[in-house]
Amino acid sequence: MTINGKCRLVFVLLLLSLLLILPLCKKEKQANVIQSLNPEPATLEFYKEHSVITNPGRYTYLYKTLPETVPQLSQVVQGLLLHEFHTNRYGVNLSEQRKKEARLREVENIIQRAMELSEKPLIQPRNPENRVISNCRDYAVLMCSFLRDKGISARVRVGYAIYFEELHQYHWICEYWNQEKSEWVQVDAQLDDVQKRYYEIDFDPFNVPSGKFLYAGEEFEIVNKDSDDFYSVKRSLIQDLAALNKIEAELWDTASFMDIDEHQNSEMSNLLHRIVEITTSPYDRLPELRTIYENHSELRILTN
Repeated sequence: MTINGKCRLVFVLLLLSLLLILPLCKKEKQANVIQSLNPEPATLEFYKEHSVITNPGRYTYLYKTLPETVPQLSQVVQGLLLHEFHTNRYGVNLSEQRKKEARLREVENIIQRAMELSEKPLIQPRNPENRVISNCRDYAVLMCSFLRDKGISARVRVGYAIYFEELHQYHWICEYWNQEKSEWVQVDAQLDDVQKRYYEIDFDPFNVPSGKFLYAGEEFEIVNKDSDDFYSVKRSLIQDLAALNKIEAELWDTASFMDIDEHQNSEMSNLLHRIVEITTSPYDRLPELRTIYENHSELRILTN
């Protein structure tokens, strides 16, 4: 074989080697990306444990009869709660006294009120007039409580739904880690058959499709900074940060950060955008979420 022939042979062998190696490298890179999206075990454990809000306390024993699947658990939530703004669709007229039920903060208090209204087991749906008056936050929190009690990693999220009459409506949902799919799945436990018909819901509320619900940080990035909505979106962003730290606030809860004009304070502006980046990231950012919340007292939720 001539020298030129040997060179050509070496070149061909190198080319074939590259063609074999590149697909393997590509697969390895893809596998690393997928793996990096999975939360750390410590994060999943963090969201399996009850918060002060989701802990059923002295009513833990009532959870023993709860069903196993997400749709079934959602139906239990719907059989216990009645949204304060939808009572007319269920033929219920509220007294001023009963409207106060929507301010029950902890799950333990919600369950207590449910048992006062009816002594039925939790798994038996109450008549609408015997359900605890609530709001979207309560549906998310109670669903989260049920899932955590099952040993499933779950968390409450604050954001904006685009499937109601008013697009980009302030709303709260629950999301849980689906081990089989290796992804966070969003659940809107508020959407029972009555509301699905009313809002013409064309998707599975137990697996809300991507883009139907925007995290507060996603809404923050598209809202006009000079609009009247900016203040409320900023508040929902802080509430979402708190919820990711297992501080499941009330709709009206706020923080002293709300009174800071970030337009005139570059440090606060940078902090705000940092919160947006972390709370909307698909990666596991729990250590950063906890650090940023614990190190900035102005972000702490002030209860009313």
